[in-house]
Amino acid sequence: MRITFTSIFLLFFSIVMCQEKKEITVIDKSTRKPIELVHVYYPNLDIGSISNAEGVVKIDKQLRDTIAFSNVAFKTKIIVSDIALPDTVYLEPSDYFLDEIVVGYNLRKKIEEVLQYYNENYLISSSLNRCTYKEVIKVDDNISRLNQVQLDWWSKKSSFRKRRKLENENKFSLRSIDYAKRDTAFVSKCFLNNRYLLPRLYISWYLDALLKIVDDNTIIINKVEKNHLQTKVVFSTNDYIKEGSLLYNLVKNYIIFDNKSNAVTEIYWNAVNKDEVRKRIRGKSGEKFTIENKRQVFHLSLQKLNNNKWTINYFHSRAIAEVFYQGKKHQTDIEQGFVITGVSKDKLDGDIIDIDRPFYLNFPTHTSIKNTLVLTKEELQYINKK
Repeated sequence: MRITFTSIFLLFFSIVMCQEKKEITVIDKSTRKPIELVHVYYPNLDIGSISNAEGVVKIDKQLRDTIAFSNVAFKTKIIVSDIALPDTVYLEPSDYFLDEIVVGYNLRKKIEEVLQYYNENYLISSSLNRCTYKEVIKVDDNISRLNQVQLDWWSKKSSFRKRRKLENENKFSLRSIDYAKRDTAFVSKCFLNNRYLLPRLYISWYLDALLKIVDDNTIIINKVEKNHLQTKVVFSTNDYIKEGSLLYNLVKNYIIFDNKSNAVTEIYWNAVNKDEVRKRIRGKSGEKFTIENKRQVFHLSLQKLNNNKWTINYFHSRAIAEVFYQGKKHQTDIEQGFVITGVSKDKLDGDIIDIDRPFYLNFPTHTSIKNTLVLTKEELQYINKK
């Protein structure tokens, strides 16, 4: 068979182009401001990424395919992927939500319907999620620790149950490190326990928690927004909820239901802690410090795969606290996130991360130019600071 130079060049060119990455800025068409947390993905391939706080997203170029830009507050936009992908994409705000107050909305009944059809709507078999994990710690409004790494996350089930051992249901391995930098010894005190954090990656955790809150008659429906595709329920609580040593109110939370399947596709959980909740801790070297938790936010969004099953798209958490250490009070802000970049049935490969250790302790200091999520200007300045 005769193979020409032109054929080889075209094959090489196609492969290179498919491996290239493109940075795109997503902008609100009405306000001209960047949009954070836009899911940018290839619907036919179940791969994608998320825009950062500056609206910038980095995505692989895939020739002759379509890219979707999706955020619940905006109209989904579809463009054809080709060599000349735009530098900027403008999204129009959704105009189909009807702002209405609904008296007597039966949230319990709605959640029970979700649980009834849970196995039909959600990915229930084991899966390997390729994901970008990012952690940003601010102390007194200055970045003091930043980690961004590529992980493989094997999940045995799509639901979380307390009776199951967390380490048997979830296993993580490190693929590569984009950035890993931390400053002072003090910042080592700032982290969320993984056994507290990881269950919140599952939509079932929120459904179980909501059922208990509804049964205790502490929930208030603030409003319900509807259209032919989705129902968004905004809710709060009128009394404190106890969870371990924490005592908190839920303030302006929301949950979004898909009208066709009744599946929950997104939830925003905003817990404002009671002021007097404090925890006194003694470090390994004997030093004492006190943590006063102020607020915790969890935001979970799901995506529909080609097999019509819903699974995690991204998860973002934020914990705001005051830390009293060596006679000084420090304002701390801990943000962590998992962005799913691909879902498969592959087996987990590599060394398993110990989830009883804070994630950042598994990442040696490192900087790479091959990153998946684009850092903000503030984050880049921190990484480049000597």
